[in-house]
Amino acid sequence: MPKEIDFNKLFDKNPKVKYGMAKQFKIIAQENPSELYPLLDNENNVIKWASINIIGLLAKVDSDNKIDPLLSKLYKQLNCGKLITMNHIIDCLVNISLAKPEYKNKTVKELLKIQDYKYDTDECKNIIYGKIIEAFDKIAENINGNKDVKTFIKEQSHNTRNSVKKKAEKLLKKLNIGCLLEK
Repeated sequence: MPKEIDFNKLFDKNPKVKYGMAKQFKIIAQENPSELYPLLDNENNVIKWASINIIGLLAKVDSDNKIDPLLSKLYKQLNCGKLITMNHIIDCLVNISLAKPEYKNKTVKELLKIQDYKYDTDECKNIIYGKIIEAFDKIAENINGNKDVKTFIKEQSHNTRNSVKKKAEKLLKKLNIGCLLEK
């Protein structure tokens, strides 16, 4: 990590400075992630989102299993009702599940629970559903054998948000279960 990083930029009033610093931390996390552990508990949204991303990136190098105790906190935050935070958490959980396959099934179960959570609008809900479909495409093992995941994807193939509908249809086709769509 460069020695001249000014962590105070994360608190700058200018959003461009904050987001630029968050992006810089993401790059650092990819190159030398262990140096960023202190940022994981910050309450500022920009820092929180960057930290969530970093947690996911750290999973690849987490030989000491420091991320494992954070999983329950991440799962609980899926019910925060904040679209951007949820998107970051889903990406993080995908990265963790890819690096630590023992968490895939638990993550899939937690993502399915999102259907029961409240959202500000139906569009927010639909955007999250699209994100979940992307996650299932990456981490759900044996989707054809998982009735709940299959049902979710089939339901989303009729979603009112066109991009979500297309993602669901594409995944169903990829899984060779497109013929099971009910019109």
